[in-house]
Amino acid sequence: MHNALGTRQLQTQTKQNVAATVVSVRKVVSTLCLSYYYLLRALLRNLNPRAHHHPPCQCQELRG
Repeated sequence: MHNALGTRQLQTQTKQNVAATVVSVRKVVSTLCLSYYYLLRALLRNLNPRAHHHPPCQCQELRG
């Protein structure tokens, strides 16, 4: 009896640990995905200076 109870508690604790690990892994993965997204966006913006999101007339005014 005592052994079965200990096993059940261990299983419950393991499930809680797995759930907590899954949540933290998801947070890390989503953070990494966002970081890569912003990094790629910045790189693409630097490679293609015409891709800015303001009207072309402003560019001409800025150039003089």
